[in-house]
Amino acid sequence: MDVRASNGKELYLMFRRNEIKNLFKIKENRLEDFYKYAEIAMDLHAYDFAATLFSITGIIYEEKAEKSLFNFLYCLDKLGVNEIKTFFKIDYDKVFKEIELEKEKEMKNNSLYKSMKN
Repeated sequence: MDVRASNGKELYLMFRRNEIKNLFKIKENRLEDFYKYAEIAMDLHAYDFAATLFSITGIIYEEKAEKSLFNFLYCLDKLGVNEIKTFFKIDYDKVFKEIELEKEKEMKNNSLYKSMKN
C-alpha cells in the first residue's frame, strides 16, 4: 500500500491509526484501551465512533468519567448535535477549547510530528 504523509499532522494521524493495533492485547487494560481507542477516533475525526466509546467509558471508567463526558459532548458538538448542551451546566466554550489545545499539544509534542518540516 502506498501511504505517505506530506506534513507533520498527516504523519501524526498515521501514527495514531497505527496505535490501534497495540490495543486490547492485555485483558486487565481493556477499559483503559477503550478510552485510548476513543481518543484515537476523536483525533481521526471519527466523532460518531468516538462519542459512542466515550459514552461507555464515562459510565464505567470512574477515573475518566468527567473527561469522558466532556469528550463525548465535544464529539456530539462536532457532529452538529447541539441540543444536548441544554442538559449540562458547563462552560462549553472553555471546555471545548481546552480539549482542542490538549489535542494540539499532544500532536506537536509527538516526535514524528516534530520530525517533519511543516
